[in-house]
Amino acid sequence: MKRILGPVLAGVFFLACGVGDETPMGDDEDERVLCQATLAMSGTFTASVALNPAGGCQPIGSWNVNVALADQGNCSGTVPFNTNYQYTVSRATVDPNDPDKVGDITYNGTGDETTLQISAGGGGQCDAKFTHITANSGAMFNELAMRPWTDEPLAGGTTLPIMGEGTYTLWKEHP
Repeated sequence: MKRILGPVLAGVFFLACGVGDETPMGDDEDERVLCQATLAMSGTFTASVALNPAGGCQPIGSWNVNVALADQGNCSGTVPFNTNYQYTVSRATVDPNDPDKVGDITYNGTGDETTLQISAGGGGQCDAKFTHITANSGAMFNELAMRPWTDEPLAGGTTLPIMGEGTYTLWKEHP
């Protein structure tokens, strides 16, 4: 019994040594990433009709998202992004594969490769994921991963403040 118990206890002790360590076992950094910065979102959502306080996420309308640099991160020089992005949600649709995903969304700008999604968050807010990719000099690419959101509507008005955060990433190649 001692011969089996000794190695078992040693194995448990060895595994427990890594618990709580803040140093990751492997390197999760993507060598294609040249730099990253943090962005802050603000702005205004304007609904096309009066919002129903009991209606949860109601994304139909205009999303006017202001972007500011929150932290330069490890990027040197100017971090390229527009200070304002505008989106229109024309109708609320439900994706049968992702029932929390809502909206037909259009970016009211040009030149960006975009991925646009709005989901119903818990508590009635709308959570957006707007990603923009543009070519940078050479073979590099700029990526803005923006996460603006609105609170749940509390009154029957048509506007809500937009808040949120995001990241700018400079890639060596298309992400």
